Amino acid sequence: NTDSMGVAVADIATVAAPDTAELTENSGVAMSVRQPGILFSINDSDNEPLLFAMDTLGARRGVWRLTGATNVDWEAVSVGPCPRVRDCVYVGDTGDNDATLRSRAIYRVPEPRARDTRDSLVAERLSYVYEDQPHDVEAMYVTAYGSVVLITKRRLRDAKGQPRPALLSLLPESAWSERRTAVA
Repeated sequence: NTDSMGVAVADIATVAAPDTAELTENSGVAMSVRQPGILFSINDSDNEPLLFAMDTLGARRGVWRLTGATNVDWEAVSVGPCPRVRDCVYVGDTGDNDATLRSRAIYRVPEPRARDTRDSLVAERLSYVYEDQPHDVEAMYVTAYGSVVLITKRRLRDAKGQPRPALLSLLPESAWSERRTAVA
């Protein structure tokens, strides 16, 4: 078998999730850029605003409460560049199953050093709206330039009633320094 990039998959192993009762509804995972073998994870909606770290063998490597953040419907996590520190962990409060929420949020924190610890991190918040209508976004990634790309989940219909593909929306890195709600 090959993956979507044509690379042969080898040495597949099942690894138990970290031993934490708090990681109850894992909604996303992102690999650390600076710490080989470290994964960051989050819970889905209506859970505490916690960021989890584990290693590739499933060992717990830390839990951080993101102060200033609220988990309405966390769906995505990514690691990428940010100002003043080398890398940040980005958490997308982007879920909206019924596509009715006007404003959504992305949080970011400096990538914490993974060790078996419990601590807190102050989250920076970027509030945003979509230029056309609310969307259900359950995936995102951060570009090499610090822009956030949001990927819609549910298909919408075009003017002729035909399904259109998933949409990509962009939040440029510069949106973090503006004092108003960003438009994706």
